[in-house]
Amino acid sequence: MPPFALRTSWFASAAVCSALTWIGCAAPDPLAIPSDHQTDLGVKYSPIVNGVEENGRDNVVFVFNRGGSCTGTLVSDRVVLTAKHCVQSPNATGPARANQLTVGIGPRAFGGGMKFFTGAAVDATPGVYTDGALGVQDLVGSDVALITLATSPGLAPMRMKLGSPLDEEGQRATAVGFGLTPGGGQSGTKYTVDTTVGRINGNTIQVDGTICQGDSGGPLINKKGETFGVVSFGTAMGCGGGANFYQRIDIWKDLIDSAIEKSKVCSDDGVEACDGFDNDCDNLVDEDCAAIGEPCKEDIDCATLLCATTDNGKVCATICDPLAPDSGCDKGFFCASTTSCQGVCLEGTAGAKAFGDTCESNSECKSLFCVDPGDNLRRCLVPCRGGESDCLSQEACVARAGQCGSCVDSELVSSALGPDEPCNSDEGCRSGKCYDDGGTKYCVDACDSDGDCDSGHHCRDNVCARGPRAGLGGVCEEHADCLKGFFCAETADKGDFCTRTCSAKEPCGDGFSCSKVSNGSVCVPDDVALGGPCASDKECVSGLCHEASGTCTRRCKDPTACGVGLECVRSGDTGGLCLSPEAAAVDPGLGGEADGGADDAPKKSDDGCALAPGASRTSGAAVLWAVGLAASLWIRRRRAS
Repeated sequence: MPPFALRTSWFASAAVCSALTWIGCAAPDPLAIPSDHQTDLGVKYSPIVNGVEENGRDNVVFVFNRGGSCTGTLVSDRVVLTAKHCVQSPNATGPARANQLTVGIGPRAFGGGMKFFTGAAVDATPGVYTDGALGVQDLVGSDVALITLATSPGLAPMRMKLGSPLDEEGQRATAVGFGLTPGGGQSGTKYTVDTTVGRINGNTIQVDGTICQGDSGGPLINKKGETFGVVSFGTAMGCGGGANFYQRIDIWKDLIDSAIEKSKVCSDDGVEACDGFDNDCDNLVDEDCAAIGEPCKEDIDCATLLCATTDNGKVCATICDPLAPDSGCDKGFFCASTTSCQGVCLEGTAGAKAFGDTCESNSECKSLFCVDPGDNLRRCLVPCRGGESDCLSQEACVARAGQCGSCVDSELVSSALGPDEPCNSDEGCRSGKCYDDGGTKYCVDACDSDGDCDSGHHCRDNVCARGPRAGLGGVCEEHADCLKGFFCAETADKGDFCTRTCSAKEPCGDGFSCSKVSNGSVCVPDDVALGGPCASDKECVSGLCHEASGTCTRRCKDPTACGVGLECVRSGDTGGLCLSPEAAAVDPGLGGEADGGADDAPKKSDDGCALAPGASRTSGAAVLWAVGLAASLWIRRRRAS
């Protein structure tokens, strides 16, 4: 079961009238609701509730487990309450090792904005769950886990309501989490949102559509400031749609109490060990253990409970995400990738060199990632994992599926490319399918339904198109891009967006106006949707207008974050802007890596990459073999500048 996260507000409040036309209708009445959306569709719509960035509630924490992130709540001095699927993988017989789990305190996970703590013990409800729809059934009613930290963050814990929550039905409650925003914004920033508690049925608590990927394990907080549920699952493919469910925590009171009691008790065995507990009962935990960055021989030498092999030898480290060097580590440290595609926090800060500049070490780069991708030239790039759609527009990941590599200009790669990577024909894709998505062409996998597609995609035209189906205000090109009960509006002044009918009984919510059309009323955003025309930031729902093209945009970090018809075009060293191909074409400052220094004398790289047999450098277009990469992956030598 994938994690879910909070709906947050990305709407402003200025009311503007709009002339509407509807996509998918021949010779449409510009103010008409499509005929297939004029009847009751049986879908309950809840008002969109403003969400705001949360800089307080330090006891709501960021939970990282290898490549995935969730939310949790500090409920005692050292114990964090979260969801089982945040600490245990599908088909696994038990949770991950405690030292693979880290917990961050602070409002933002990126750029050194958090203090991180390593797990010392982990407890979860018993049983195995599977991946896919049936796996949800395995988790319903038992999606609870607790992480005991190696050291105390020194914060006041959140109080829990461990009695029956039935009296909370119909009451207002607060949800907090680090997940994605409804429009695809990146996870890792804490948001809070008010919601209404719906039906409490069995072991689950239903609320309005407020969650997306990344909020799993986050708290549901009543008016007294007590948490009485943790985010478990939702029924919609997109953010903020369908039914959202929290796990009741009172059902697992004994498990919670046990973990808290164990965290308080010293073992009194006379010898202090590096295990996250007070072994000698002196009220100090692991006081003689090596700190992060200090040399070690094995895990038991480290207060972090992890001794990692790095370029600088074996040192104490904490686990982090190798695809996000600027997140998951304390200030003064960054996340470095090991040879096995694991991430560990090492000492260092970002340098001044830009994407594509030559380099010798990670700390020289703004991206904190200096690597030779296979053409004998070390340069500042960004990391990626093969087959996971990590690279931006016109880039490709030089790595076999599941392995770590780097994003390079796709024109440097002569082999067939993977999902979401650019193409001109079917022959250019490993799947044999090159899809034209509103002028943006990229490789896709085939599908029969949304369930056949990876997260961040939906099934359209029997291929996995970028972006989940959108809710109110989301980007669309046709009705099928919207969640059930919504339809796609094409407007001249507000852009293209998913909307629905509205009335006094079914209001649109903050940031939208219920506007009359010829055959009813529909929700219209007060500001311009993503991709729509703008002259200033304040006109856009996203709060950002791309000056060169005069269209509303937002920042992005992967190609699926923008929605259909838009690309995440590189702008800077660690991210991009959501733009249409036409909008990107008018801005010469956007795009991939620079060409400087590409024709320097070749030398063998650290990973053994060298010139392909018989390759010539005289033309500046020789092809280099990237050793160890699957699918006969070739990288073309870049032309000399």
